[in-house]
Amino acid sequence: MNRKLLAILGTTATLVMSTAWVNLAQAKPSSTTSDRQLIQAQATRNGLNLTQKQKTQMRQISAEARTEIQKVLTPAQKEKLRVIRQQRVQGSEFWSSLNLSAQQQAKIRRIRENYRQKMLSVLTPGQKQQLQQTRQERQNRRQVQ
Repeated sequence: MNRKLLAILGTTATLVMSTAWVNLAQAKPSSTTSDRQLIQAQATRNGLNLTQKQKTQMRQISAEARTEIQKVLTPAQKEKLRVIRQQRVQGSEFWSSLNLSAQQQAKIRRIRENYRQKMLSVLTPGQKQQLQQTRQERQNRRQVQ
């Protein structure tokens, strides 16, 4: 079960990386960690103590997001995506190698925001508070560095 969760979180992390790429492509530095990244990090460390139902919901949300993003890509981009995933390419190189158009970038950004909201809606108020606290701690650490 942990392997499946880690695989889904890894795929979701790939989606998260698209935000970094879009920010780089638009020359807007990303100075804070996204909620999605924090959800994944906390869930991975079990800091949010997700229930089995929440884990299942997160997996479904991640799968839906992947499907929606796949719809935005051309057949050539889908094939390229398959190849670079096999090569385990990460970071901005991952998405930049797909040569996304501005329209595709915008669609993917909207899809990601929609699914980020869905992921947040799965969390309890206490989990959201823990997530916010973690986010604040990370921002504080960045300011100190």
